[in-house]
Amino acid sequence: MKAFILVDDTDIIRCIATEENNLHKDKLWMEKYRVKIKGIVGDEYDYLTDTWKSRPENHPKETKKNKKERLIAIQSKLTATELLDNESTGIDWTEELEEFDTEKKELIKEITED
Repeated sequence: MKAFILVDDTDIIRCIATEENNLHKDKLWMEKYRVKIKGIVGDEYDYLTDTWKSRPENHPKETKKNKKERLIAIQSKLTATELLDNESTGIDWTEELEEFDTEKKELIKEITED
């Protein structure tokens, strides 16, 4: 999606709006660009290369509790998909099973490393 961004003199994105007239009126003195959205307010923007640099302080780390809840959801999907695969539905679930299994393994690794 394309949007207008306002960038301050330290290259930090201070405003994002899909319509130009929705940009923050008090910030119109900043450099304005029309770009594809690749980040959030507070990220850095390099207009020469049209790249967004994510700043870690703007992206909070997921808590261990949230990771465990996500793991339960993944396991539920995996179990349901395995049941459907065994019911001879005529649908090939191999790709989904591999995807859920990979996601589950990665998440377990993240949780145990915390």
